[in-house]
Amino acid sequence: MTKKYRALALLLTVSGMVYGQAASNFSADTDYEFKTEGDGAGRTIVITNYRGTSTSISIPDTLGSIPVLRIENGAFRRKNLTSITGFPPLMGEYSFADNRLTDVTIPGSIRTVSAGAFSNNRITRLTIEEGVYFIGESAFRGNGLHEIVLPDSVIGVADNAFAGNPLTAITLGRNVEFARSAVDSDFTGFYLNSGSQAGTYVYRDGRWINQDAEDSDYYEGFPLETDWEGYVPELYSKGDQVFIISFGVIFPTVFFNNGSVIDHNFDPPVGGSGSLGYSYFLGPHFYLGGEIGIKFNYTMGQNTIFLIPIGLRTGWQFLYRRFEFPLNLTVGIAPQRYLNLGYAGLFVKGGASAFYRFNPDWSFGLNCDWNWYPQWPKDEGKRVPSKDMYGNIIGLTISARYHF
Repeated sequence: MTKKYRALALLLTVSGMVYGQAASNFSADTDYEFKTEGDGAGRTIVITNYRGTSTSISIPDTLGSIPVLRIENGAFRRKNLTSITGFPPLMGEYSFADNRLTDVTIPGSIRTVSAGAFSNNRITRLTIEEGVYFIGESAFRGNGLHEIVLPDSVIGVADNAFAGNPLTAITLGRNVEFARSAVDSDFTGFYLNSGSQAGTYVYRDGRWINQDAEDSDYYEGFPLETDWEGYVPELYSKGDQVFIISFGVIFPTVFFNNGSVIDHNFDPPVGGSGSLGYSYFLGPHFYLGGEIGIKFNYTMGQNTIFLIPIGLRTGWQFLYRRFEFPLNLTVGIAPQRYLNLGYAGLFVKGGASAFYRFNPDWSFGLNCDWNWYPQWPKDEGKRVPSKDMYGNIIGLTISARYHF
């Protein structure tokens, strides 16, 4: 997801959770249970439950002259509501789910439509105003929408956001990040294949076409990637996992001792490496994981030095159609062995990769990484800075990744 959305997500987390002491209240002259958060001029209202009998409501801007800032998770769920206006800036998950709403307008003051917020209603008319940035997971799932219009401000649509709707027309801006399952009928695959262009897309004769494309015949006849071994490019989502196996070569480069460049004595100046890795995605791009590997290199005396790096890894992955470009940073410990000498110390590795997603389960690619191996030896338990050594190694590997 873009930096703009990540900043927004952080803002919403802080805004929705960090308030200070909260006090629960209920006023007999309102239909709302609520609590106050903050103090002084910063006090705000959080509506925690609706206990009225009216099915058509307008949520007030204030309660007792205190501004209403947000709605707690599920506060208006299963209340038989048919109409709602007056949304506060922040809404919890499933706030208005499982009602009988048919016509909803999301004002631009709401930056994120939360997960499941309007799921399982009867919405046939939806207006999303400029200013809304993100549509959360299952936000409008299970309604009766035939058409949606997303303003240019929308930058992301999460998994199942509009699933379970009989959509036949979608109007949106350029480069919106759609999760693969955001819309039924494989809209995401077609949108990516057509260059993520702005416009109106219509579902006709069992396929999507870009109604606004200059050459509409091109898009109608475009071979959807679903015809290519059943795979379409997809955004990752939380919980996606990857297992990686890599083999390749290493090139010892510059080694330092006591501030001076030294001869590393590797002959030939190339070695081998292999590793196993694991990644767990926390969102469309960001992931955490770990790896264990082995590296070896011959010295001038035809002996061998071994390194076994074991580390925790984090990374950020860019996507372009079937191509995936991860950037990794790994930090850990690396036991080392040469003849009868052993050492275990810190290692740091940064790298970049390029993968081709062959099918939903497998991708193959190349990696280039830089490895930093400091050695801080001790003599009788005391560190001797004059013996410190810093090794820099470049690695080139090929990898296979299994996605699950």
